[in-house]
Amino acid sequence: GDVAAIAEKTLPAVVSIWCELEPPNDEAAKERRKQMFELFKQFAPDDGEGGGPKVEPAPDEMDPKNLPWGVSMGSGWVYSADGYIVTNAHVVKDAAVIKVRLNDVEGDDRLQTASLWGTDPKSELAVIKVDVSRQLPTLQLGDSNTVRVGSRVIAVGSPFNLPQTVTLGIVSAKGRYLPGESDEIIINDVLQTDAAVNVGNSGGPLLDLAGRVVGVNVAIASPGAGGLVPGNVGIAFAIPADTVAHVVPLLVEHRKVRRGWLGVGINDLTPNALELLGAPGGGVFVGSTFADTPATRAGLRPRDIITRVDDTPVKSTWDLQREVMNREPMSQASLAVIRGGVEIEVPVTLGEMPAKYSGIGTSESKGPSQRADLGITVDQLDEKLRKERKLERGAGVVVTAVDKQSAAWPQVREGDVILGVSGTQVETLEQYKQALASARKAKRGYVILELERLDSDGQTMLRIADIEAK
Repeated sequence: GDVAAIAEKTLPAVVSIWCELEPPNDEAAKERRKQMFELFKQFAPDDGEGGGPKVEPAPDEMDPKNLPWGVSMGSGWVYSADGYIVTNAHVVKDAAVIKVRLNDVEGDDRLQTASLWGTDPKSELAVIKVDVSRQLPTLQLGDSNTVRVGSRVIAVGSPFNLPQTVTLGIVSAKGRYLPGESDEIIINDVLQTDAAVNVGNSGGPLLDLAGRVVGVNVAIASPGAGGLVPGNVGIAFAIPADTVAHVVPLLVEHRKVRRGWLGVGINDLTPNALELLGAPGGGVFVGSTFADTPATRAGLRPRDIITRVDDTPVKSTWDLQREVMNREPMSQASLAVIRGGVEIEVPVTLGEMPAKYSGIGTSESKGPSQRADLGITVDQLDEKLRKERKLERGAGVVVTAVDKQSAAWPQVREGDVILGVSGTQVETLEQYKQALASARKAKRGYVILELERLDSDGQTMLRIADIEAK
């Protein structure tokens, strides 16, 4: 395929994501967060200090230096035209506010507030939702099972805050395993690629040469402190499309993924061991059964060899795990088991995978606010406010608070002085209210605010905020 043509076709459906993070809940978490940000600083030395890649500034105050607990950044891609977006679970983990830059309208750099729709730490996938008054371009999901080692692939995302970056590589390997967010979570069946993937690519698509998503970029592996160094060294990973095809529809519909659970400790066996134990065709060795689980209630025993789930043969531990966890809790299954050299059928009612293995918690958040006041609280600028906020202007309408779940954030921020509303100059609260009401009555779908702001050096600057208003 023509890489340039594929990029042109798919880039409008790839998005950039920034998340303001929640405060750490304890000192250990605070220290881990601090170490993460210190490590991040090492990824991209400034151009003036050695010529390395420079991290581009985040939009407005979604810049880590302006947020007390930091910001995470990543990529995503539009799954459905009504605003569901796929990304990585770790990109939106601990997010207090999620902002997305869509790329389907040229020149429109506004950030959209997204709600966290659902996450699945077991697969490292998450779905977020934006509400916009248009249909969004989407990407088509491919089949990762048919992707071969050596197939050419394209990674798209926002490495180092450089949006719409396209890199080319091959599928280096299939069936890799990655550690999850806890010791009990393993991410299975991962694709390995040498396409350049860096900080900020997480959640972006890995495409085949037909422009279909065959994976979701998730991590890079590099030598160095903590397994990371400044930049990619040719080993990156992606969650396969087949996992996406199973998980994402469940997240969209139910906001979480409930998985089947058997409750056994299992091991792979060598061909010699399989032959000795009477299962030359392959199977999975039961090393232990957990107390009070579906396995014990069904009568499974240590030393059993499971060779089939219903009509599906299982030849490896991953085969069995996939067959069980992709089924609904409380569903029925029939296991073919070799016990003492004799094959028997063991009916079982599956349970639900415990949270320690699935990672499921309370991941849902409020959606973006849709308020008549745009989520902005204002007051008349008087002498007291002027001194408190160190403003030079003697009169006007000053922003005293901004709802971080509103469309106004982060374009508008506390301390801004509003000079105009959609072309109408304002100096008093009454003028502001009238101008805002007129702008909304026009039903353009947006309100333009002209703002005056003091920068970090105390200099006055003008800002234009283009705010979606439904």
